[in-house]
Amino acid sequence: MEKRRSERKQVHIRVKLNVGDNSYDAFINNVSYEGIGMNIILAPEEKVDGILPNTILGLRFQTNPADGITLKCDIKWVNISSDKSVGIIYMIGSEILDPPAEYKHFIKNL
Repeated sequence: MEKRRSERKQVHIRVKLNVGDNSYDAFINNVSYEGIGMNIILAPEEKVDGILPNTILGLRFQTNPADGITLKCDIKWVNISSDKSVGIIYMIGSEILDPPAEYKHFIKNL
């Protein structure tokens, strides 16, 4: 089993992903100091463009009603599955590029 550099913490946070000119609603399901695991869930007829390993994405999420965190991440892996009750699920593992201080503070206080 792979040993991770830092502990992952389970969360459920809505996030807006930006890849090139495309924007997607997603959910972060786990976080660590170095990475984020997230899912994009789409109806079967919807499509995603640009979600590939070694692609840089931007994401933003709210930590409270007044504050948010913006991150730049490198997609490390993508798994795609189909679920009849939900649709198409894109599971994405990403490495955070140069995590800002507010993100480190957020993780520390989870």
